[in-house]
Order: sequence, then C-alpha cells, then structure tokens
Amino acid sequence: MVQYRWIGEVSAAERDRLESSVREASDGFASDFDAELARTAMSFQIREGFPEDGGAVLQRYQSWLDAASY
Repeated sequence: MVQYRWIGEVSAAERDRLESSVREASDGFASDFDAELARTAMSFQIREGFPEDGGAVLQRYQSWLDAASY
C-alpha cells in the first residue's frame, strides 16, 4: 500500500514539474514573440511622411532582416 502512495506522490511531483516547465517555456515564447512583433512594427513605422520611393523601406527591411533572431 505504501508503494502505491509513493508512486502517486512521485507522479504528482513529476506532473507539477512538467507543468511548471511548460508554463516557463510558454511565457518565454510569448515574451519573445511580443518583442519581435514590437521590433517589426518599429522598423517599418513610416517616418517623416510617406516615402517617395521604396529605398528607405527596403533599407529598413534589410536592417530588420539582418537583426532578426528567427
């Protein structure tokens, strides 16, 4: 009987550890995703009126692409 209770406690501890690990991983993913979207939005924000050609936008795109983590 003690062995079954011990196995149950080990299983519960393992489940708690896995849930915590998944929570930490998902929080990290959400934070990274939010930062990447914010960086993307800032990179392509139109400054000083609408550009007459695509050169400035293309240059910002290349800068964003060079710095992109993913």
